[in-house]
Amino acid sequence: AAPHSPSPEISLLFICLTAVGVYGGMGVWWTMPTTFLSGAAAAGAMGLINSSGNVGGWVGPYMLGFINGHTGSFTIGYYVMGACMFLAGLLILTLPKSMEHKDD
Repeated sequence: AAPHSPSPEISLLFICLTAVGVYGGMGVWWTMPTTFLSGAAAAGAMGLINSSGNVGGWVGPYMLGFINGHTGSFTIGYYVMGACMFLAGLLILTLPKSMEHKDD
């Protein structure tokens, strides 16, 4: 809805609502590595997750600028971000509901 809104204010409102949905689950997300892993493996997994997020934060704006430069619109970039979030949600559903926690 954000790329098709009639004004920048409404677009900003939709982006803020999206941020609430994305960042609202972060607390639960960061507990997952320690649910399935322990010790050094959990620390390594959290480092890998954080590193991939940092790379995405660095590459994402360049990609969005590239897309905007070639299409003249941010619309495709919004669709790509939405598709990535949807795919991430589907991947989370493949995780087991519970798992035995094994100590090192």
